[in-house]
Amino acid sequence: MTVGVAILDLQGHIRGVDSFKEVSRAEITKHIISFGRAVLIATDVHQPPKMVKKMATALNSRIYAPYRDLAVNAKNEMVDDYVYGDRSRRSRDTAPVLAPQNAHERDALAAAIQGYKNYQKKLEQIEKKAIDLGLPLELVDNVKIMVINEVPITKAINATLEKLKP
Repeated sequence: MTVGVAILDLQGHIRGVDSFKEVSRAEITKHIISFGRAVLIATDVHQPPKMVKKMATALNSRIYAPYRDLAVNAKNEMVDDYVYGDRSRRSRDTAPVLAPQNAHERDALAAAIQGYKNYQKKLEQIEKKAIDLGLPLELVDNVKIMVINEVPITKAINATLEKLKP
């Protein structure tokens, strides 16, 4: 079995796009956590496969699944637009463009993109509020993680600000 893995950070930058043949779940987990904490595991099918469910459980992450399976042409268009349409999404330290090299990588990246877009407005709202409140940038991702885990934005920001108090 071949597995595609795509990693986006909480700003939507593509951090990695890979595929693995005949690899164990432990090896995939190790690869994912080499990028940092996994907050959201996304799939391109409406009913998440057992492997995705097990991976999310092992990584203590939420699962994002689309309301319907993504069609191949929709995945191609989404990935092409995201990878080639907006250069600002690429992290400064990821050159050249991390583009999928096969269908497994394309599917993984499409799932990651759709999962990110599902939260994008909230994540951008958090960044604006955090800047307005003077929240240190290194703590903004903590707020984003709490919100992805269904904590309301205001409550997540207040909890983070509370931790800063002496």
